[in-house]
Amino acid sequence: MKIKWLNLFAAICKSGLFTLVILLFLNSCNSSKSLQLVWKGSYEKALERTDKKLDRDPYHAISNYARAWYFYLEAGDLVYLDSANYYLDITLEVLAQNPKEKNERIGLTKTLINKLKKEIHQSAYLITDSINNLRAWNVYLENFSDTHLKESAFRKRNQLAYSEARSRYSLESFRSFLENYPDAEQSAEAIASYQYLLFQTYLENGNSANMKDFLQRYPESPHVEEAQKYYEKFTFREVTQSGSLESFEQFLTQYPENRFAPLAEDSIYVKTTAGGSKSELAGFLERYPDNRNRDTAWLELFEVSTYTFDLEKIVSFRNQYPGFPFMEKLNRRIEKASNIPVPDFDDDSDLMGFRDTINDKWVIKPKFEDVLPFSEGFAAVAKSPCEDDCLYAFIDLDGVFLTGFEFSEVESFNEGLALVGQGNCADDIDCRYGFINRQGELITPVLFTEAYPFSENLALVRSISGKYGFIDKKGQNKIPFIFENAGTFSEGLAAASKGLDWGYIDKNGNWVIEPTFHNAGDFQEGLAAVENKNSRWGYINPLGEWVIEAQYGYAGPFSDGKAKVGVIETKTSAQQTVILVEKTINKQNEVLK
Repeated sequence: MKIKWLNLFAAICKSGLFTLVILLFLNSCNSSKSLQLVWKGSYEKALERTDKKLDRDPYHAISNYARAWYFYLEAGDLVYLDSANYYLDITLEVLAQNPKEKNERIGLTKTLINKLKKEIHQSAYLITDSINNLRAWNVYLENFSDTHLKESAFRKRNQLAYSEARSRYSLESFRSFLENYPDAEQSAEAIASYQYLLFQTYLENGNSANMKDFLQRYPESPHVEEAQKYYEKFTFREVTQSGSLESFEQFLTQYPENRFAPLAEDSIYVKTTAGGSKSELAGFLERYPDNRNRDTAWLELFEVSTYTFDLEKIVSFRNQYPGFPFMEKLNRRIEKASNIPVPDFDDDSDLMGFRDTINDKWVIKPKFEDVLPFSEGFAAVAKSPCEDDCLYAFIDLDGVFLTGFEFSEVESFNEGLALVGQGNCADDIDCRYGFINRQGELITPVLFTEAYPFSENLALVRSISGKYGFIDKKGQNKIPFIFENAGTFSEGLAAASKGLDWGYIDKNGNWVIEPTFHNAGDFQEGLAAVENKNSRWGYINPLGEWVIEAQYGYAGPFSDGKAKVGVIETKTSAQQTVILVEKTINKQNEVLK
């Protein structure tokens, strides 16, 4: 008997119940036989004894308490601990109804029972934590609702539930979490996720009607601002999907406060001024006086009308547009155009600069090896010192550099662009050409083996394939590289060769006059000089009809109604000699004196 009690004491110490057992010993010396049997480990006898007691009296305090101890000491799972908890609850209920004297006589106190209850809850908590799934924690919280570990259990249960909702990441998973665990500390995160997914559901359909429905249903959603943005975006896309000018006008009429209204205004500006012509820009300003691109249009109109620095054109612009909002800029251009400096050589430094000829003074000091005259507000200047390998840059009328010294060959600005070359252009070795705009930017890479200044908005260039074609002012290939040779455009037509034969093409690259000539010149004043297969020159009109039959040894272009021609004459001496005598003719082929 002594050995058994020692074994029981060791077991109690091992299980962490030493304090509880001491308390029991001090307060339960008069404990019942049933309780003593449990503590001795005689569980079958204890159960048999308590069964008899409880059959007679289900609320027998000592028997319920003994049973609680039995299920606690035998506990291997939550079921046993739940049973132990159940019998302790009955015991507490009985103690609450018994007179104090009776409780003292049987040796049971509320403190003693709650101590065991706490140990039971602790054991149940540890078992649940080892299982650690949502079902186990829900069972624990349901069956041990009065546990001192409730807060910790709630946290673990809620975290598992939230993790499960996150793993599924759906509207339904977060909705279920919020319904089942409304007080969880993860509720705020769950609400945020639910609201985000709800917004995404509406967004997936990608139309303004859905976004409008969302805004009406969920005005308190944290995604209202984003939804409003998408609503306006989808509305813009739906109304303007055709991309027509009318669709953008309609959008601005219906939705002037839409955040994409500025984009609609920009689209109208781009569509109505795509060609950048004076008529387009003036038409835009007249039709859309409140468009946000109004100032840009004014400046573009000013530039396209006056960029040549022709004083007469600038004054005409001022008279035509008295409401021009940048009058100071206009007056400064008039001032500049009235006195454009000219290239001059400085004998003292052997360098070149630009002089104000009216006031006879240097306005751009002589510091360049070579300069070209100003054209359209810019001049090319060569860095000093140099000989045959000069590098050129461009400056404006104030001497401010538009580009660096990076071009070995240059032409003056023409039609808003300047031809430039890089490489050994002096010896025509590895020389490549391109064009820069008025901002100093290359509109194409420097890659053409031959190039000519722009004429009528197109430039003749030769690719590395050796064929000629034409590019526009955006650097795009307008007419393919398919010609053996070609001339620049004049009066809407350009001479071009197919094999050895020449004809004329329009600006779409179509043959207007079939290639049947041995050579061909530019159209001037409605006539072009062409050479037939018999090496005789005459003049044709844009229909390809002979106006002046081929009869000359050469023929030049018409200017002011006159042209130089080589009249074939035969001189008789020791032997006949054919000579060319230059004469001037009019368009009626009459020789002028």
